[in-house]
Amino acid sequence: LLLAMLALLAGWLFWSAPLLVNPHLVWAGLQSGSITEANLQLMAGMLPVVILLLLVVCLIVVLFVFAAFNNEKRELKLIDRLLQQ
Repeated sequence: LLLAMLALLAGWLFWSAPLLVNPHLVWAGLQSGSITEANLQLMAGMLPVVILLLLVVCLIVVLFVFAAFNNEKRELKLIDRLLQQ
């Protein structure tokens, strides 16, 4: 379900705001000079915010993985202890 939602979001972004997700279109626009100054300022201002949010999401994923490994280890110890009885 989450992968489908992510795919839908990516498709919607490619359709509605291609400058935000398509680097080839941005590069072509920069070479031809067709990107407006306002769009360049918006993209330059949003880049640090997006990168920081991406780093936060990566940190959360890593923390969830550590929590899952910790739970798995605890449950394996519990199973071993129950099998020993």
